[in-house]
Amino acid sequence: MSGVKGGGYEGGIKTPRVPESEANKGGKSEPIPDTEAVVMVTSCGTRHGPDGIMSTGPDDLWMSTGMFPQEIVVRLQTTTVLSSIKVVSAGIRDMEVEWAEGPEPKNFQKAGSYSHPRPDVHGPERLTQRQSQTFRMKEEKARYVKLIILSGWDDFVVVRHLMGEGDKLTS
Repeated sequence: MSGVKGGGYEGGIKTPRVPESEANKGGKSEPIPDTEAVVMVTSCGTRHGPDGIMSTGPDDLWMSTGMFPQEIVVRLQTTTVLSSIKVVSAGIRDMEVEWAEGPEPKNFQKAGSYSHPRPDVHGPERLTQRQSQTFRMKEEKARYVKLIILSGWDDFVVVRHLMGEGDKLTS
């Protein structure tokens, strides 16, 4: 069972491997290996909750409820060596991606930041124009991944997928 507690989201979300789709055409990115759960989001609507971030459906997404910054923290089933993290989104102006290795979601290290150029469309149509950004890493050991959305082009932003390339550590 999942629900909202203390301003964050707790839930157990298993992530299947996905076939070639619109979200990952032309690349080898898949949902982050063995993602266990979205453990925290700073806003959670009822129609487009955090489950959509880890889902593989073309219409699945998480939508903010306004105000910035917004944060999303994802826990992996086990420590994973990540070589890249890919974010598929809409309406985001500035964002950062961080990772943490320890057993608790703290002491995050910055994987990278990005400023998206102004979209060609205006108003609500901005949320349908997909943005895609890949953050390359130096084969970092990660247990948690955090997406920080610093600003958007409008009041709301969308995260469609959070994907990565990496290998589980078996030891």
